[in-house]
Amino acid sequence: MAALLVPALTAKPAQAAPTPEAEDLLIVGPGDTVRLRAEAPGTIVEAAIGGGLLVPAPEGKVTAPTEAGDHWLISAARDAAGLRSPLRWTRLRVDGTAPTVTLSLDPLPIADSLGREWAAPGATVTALAEDSEAGPGAVELTFDDGEGGRTLRQEGNRASGPLGEPAGSAETITLSAVGVDAVGNRSAAMVLEVNVDARPPTGRIFIEGAWTRRGGVQFLGPEARLAPRGRDRESGLAGFEDYRLDGTEVAPEAWNPPWSEGEHTAQAVAVDHAGNRANLEEIRFTVDLTPPELSWRIVQDGDRLRVEARGTDAGAGIASVAWSHSGERWTEIAPIGPVPMPPEGITLRALDRVGNLRLVRLDPSGAEIAAGGGE
Repeated sequence: MAALLVPALTAKPAQAAPTPEAEDLLIVGPGDTVRLRAEAPGTIVEAAIGGGLLVPAPEGKVTAPTEAGDHWLISAARDAAGLRSPLRWTRLRVDGTAPTVTLSLDPLPIADSLGREWAAPGATVTALAEDSEAGPGAVELTFDDGEGGRTLRQEGNRASGPLGEPAGSAETITLSAVGVDAVGNRSAAMVLEVNVDARPPTGRIFIEGAWTRRGGVQFLGPEARLAPRGRDRESGLAGFEDYRLDGTEVAPEAWNPPWSEGEHTAQAVAVDHAGNRANLEEIRFTVDLTPPELSWRIVQDGDRLRVEARGTDAGAGIASVAWSHSGERWTEIAPIGPVPMPPEGITLRALDRVGNLRLVRLDPSGAEIAAGGGE
């Protein structure tokens, strides 16, 4: 209900003017009640809309036209003796136009590979109302999570709140915004269905390169590296953060060789485009940089010499022991030998299960004439 104050009485009746001497503007809704109140007690209020005779306004109330646009409201106060106050001319603007309303999310939804847009549960939803006539009065913002909803009504031109998570197994929340202007006109509801990614990604840390498991321990070779992998079926995997090695945050490159020998731990965090995070399970591993051990002996076999050889490895375990005359073509020794000893000598090779290598060159007497490891 709009209200106007009618001027007090003068000493003698005022003459009605064909045009207003002073103009006021009052914006109302179609068919609104306008309350007229006289300054002087014991008087009655008279009014007319659009011209014509002033007639008493019951209880000081007049009804605005339903037709949108500008109309003249003329009012005055009259006492029991017939004295009437100066006329008050008021431009009565009937606002029949509802406000416009917009919806936005911050941060913006992210499109997946199929073009579906996903928003984060913590995104802020904002509804804004605009009205060029009476001005915005309130905004109503409704969140329907699939099992009912919640409505925020905030005075002014905006309402905002967190998006939240869908109920149960649902993936969407339906947003609805209605703007109400200062004279009660309500906009049509703006409805927006939002896909909400409330699930974190999944993933694990993989070992690339030579590695093996022995006695419940994961052994990595010199050239092995760690690689996080993951997936997210909603907004998509954005990447990995917070790489850690032995509990310390490191750059991703620290998961590549060269390594320091011994026991280590590694951990990382997978992040999707909606901002959901998942801690990847920590892995424990032991880096084995030590070549295997080789032992041998020369045995007389009639008029020929033979070599018996054995390889051992305390870390990842022995993979193979082999021999070669030239160092180019290798023949495995199974399990110990013996192997013929040629006059020019022989090369022995021991390889562990993660790629560490030991080479030994023997002369016919069994003496070591060249050795190598880690190649």
